[in-house]
Amino acid sequence: MSYTQRVKNELMDNRALRSRFKNQQGYGLLLFGRTFGPGSVSLATGQREVARFYTNTISRAVPLTGTITTREETSGGQSAFRVRVDAAADRRSLLNHFAMLYPEGITYELLGGDEGAAAFVGGAFLSCGSLADPEKKYHLEFAPPRPETAAVLTGILGEVGFLPKTAQRRGRAIIYTHDSTQMEDLLTFISCPLMSLDVMNAKILKERRNAANRAANWADSNAFTDVRTDLWYNEAISTAAKAGILLGYTDGSFKPDNNITRAEFAAIAVRFLSVEVESVTFSDTVGHWAEKEIGIVAGAGWMLGYEDGSFRPN
Repeated sequence: MSYTQRVKNELMDNRALRSRFKNQQGYGLLLFGRTFGPGSVSLATGQREVARFYTNTISRAVPLTGTITTREETSGGQSAFRVRVDAAADRRSLLNHFAMLYPEGITYELLGGDEGAAAFVGGAFLSCGSLADPEKKYHLEFAPPRPETAAVLTGILGEVGFLPKTAQRRGRAIIYTHDSTQMEDLLTFISCPLMSLDVMNAKILKERRNAANRAANWADSNAFTDVRTDLWYNEAISTAAKAGILLGYTDGSFKPDNNITRAEFAAIAVRFLSVEVESVTFSDTVGHWAEKEIGIVAGAGWMLGYEDGSFRPN
């Protein structure tokens, strides 16, 4: 089970939160779903339990005159669930219900302070949040479906002391943090203390592992012909070489003053990759000395090519 699924399960299992702040959590869940308007109220999710939770949240919010349809789609062995409110009258009832609760828009005060805001953000996470495996990387994000919802979420997070970063991905706003402490605090804030502890434990293990690696691989000398021990970068290069990250050139040199090429960077980056990925091929890397490494890091999404299908390795 992924870390994202575990966070969402912890949120859905919290009955006390759901009973005390059902409107705040429900509004976050619906507003950050795929659509939320008179013409369409819907959710797209990869988790069956979230689709069911979405349906139940709507049923508890307003009396329904029509149906809620859930459709499962499978592609590449992965299931996706699409849920929609079928009747226009039910969609209007939902919109009116939350409009009456929050007539002045979504504010920290109208949500009920910290606890209400936490339930709202938790609902948003159920719809559009994700958490990467902290043993591999620190990354927690929200992918709000519309620009106005991104602005709402950023504002609420700011009110409670979180300062996430923002970016664009395929024309969609992404709200994210790579800060492990912010991730722990945010998970605790939205009432996921168990997952917060998991992130903390992963960080502790990673720090211990890194300390052990540093102790095992630290070096102040190397076999390169052009990296003397009195140079300011000697220890960094010597340590990375001992760890097998830097290899140098076939003539025994390192060429520390040269600009690094994209191919060389790919060759270094691939040595940090611990999982298998599908390789990517570019028009100008066939037969290149770093063809394999470039294909792997591109497959992992760490480096991208150009629109014309090239990589420009040199």
